Amino acid sequence: MDLIQNVANAIAPSYSAGFPKPFAILLPYMLAFIFIELLLYPRVTGKRYPFKLSALSLFMGFMFIVSRALTGIVLGVIYLTVWEYRLWTVPLNIYSWIGIFLGVDFLYYWFHRLSHRSEWFWASHVAHHTPEQMTLPVSYQLSWTELLAGIWPAFVVLAFFGFHPGALVFAYSTNLLYQFFLHTVLIRRIPYFEFFFNSPSHHRVHHSRRFRHLDMNYGGIFIIYDRIFGTFVSESDDYPVDYGLVHPHGSLNPIKIALNQWYVLFSNMYRAKGLRAKLRIMTATLPPAPVETHEEATLISQKLKEQSA
Repeated sequence: MDLIQNVANAIAPSYSAGFPKPFAILLPYMLAFIFIELLLYPRVTGKRYPFKLSALSLFMGFMFIVSRALTGIVLGVIYLTVWEYRLWTVPLNIYSWIGIFLGVDFLYYWFHRLSHRSEWFWASHVAHHTPEQMTLPVSYQLSWTELLAGIWPAFVVLAFFGFHPGALVFAYSTNLLYQFFLHTVLIRRIPYFEFFFNSPSHHRVHHSRRFRHLDMNYGGIFIIYDRIFGTFVSESDDYPVDYGLVHPHGSLNPIKIALNQWYVLFSNMYRAKGLRAKLRIMTATLPPAPVETHEEATLISQKLKEQSA
C-alpha cells in the first residue's frame, strides 16, 4: 500500500502542493472494495463476475492516471500563471471550503450535463458509458482526453477570481472519488439519504440506455440539482436499467473505446466544406435518442427481468 501511495503522490500535479491527495489516500481501500465486490457479486446477482470487462476498466483507469499526470503538467502552468495575476485571494476557512465543495458540485452537474449534450464533450465522456455491466472498476473507466474537453476552464476562471486551483482540484477529486461507490449493483436503495445525495440506485439509471433514463441523474455528490432542473428519474423494478451505449461499437479495444468518437468527430469536420461548417459540427448537440413505443418498452423490460432472474 505504501508503494501505491508513493506512486500516486509522485504523479500529483504541482498546483496541488500543500493540499491533501484523496486519491493517494483512498486508492488502496478502493482496490480492497473491488475485491470484496468480486467475492459478493455472484452471491447477490446470481451471475459470474465480469472479470474481462472489469480488467478493461482498470486498464483504462490506469491510462487515465497516466494521461492526467501529463495533463497536470500543462494545467499546472496555466493554473499557476493565472493564480499569479488573480484579482484577489479568497481565504481558505470553513466557510470558503463549504462554498468550494458546493460550488464544484454545482459546476460538475452542468459540466456533466454538457458532456451528454455536446458532440465535442461527449467524444471525451463516451468512454465512461461503454460498459454493459455495472461494477466498481467502471468508475475508473474515464476519459484520456481531459485537456481537450475537461472542466478545467471553469477552474481557470475561478483561480483568476482568487480561488486557489489546488483547493478546486482537491474538491473535484473528492467529488469523483465519492462517485466510485456509485458504480455497483450490490447496494440497492438507501431511503431518505437518496433524496439529497447521489446513490448507486440513481447512478445506475444514469448509465442506462433506456429511453426514459437517457440524459438523467447528472449529479456528482448531490442529486438535488437534478430534482431542481428536471433531470431526475428514480430506479424502477417495472422499467429495468440496461447499461451501455444506445449505438454500441462492440469493441473491447481500449484505444477505440477512448478515441473512436474523436475520430468520428474529426473525420466529419475534415470532410465538411468551409470553416463555418466545421465549427457547426464541432459545436453541435447530440441528436435525440429513438423513442421507445409502449410495446417496445414492455418487451425490453420483460427481457431484462428474465435475464436478471
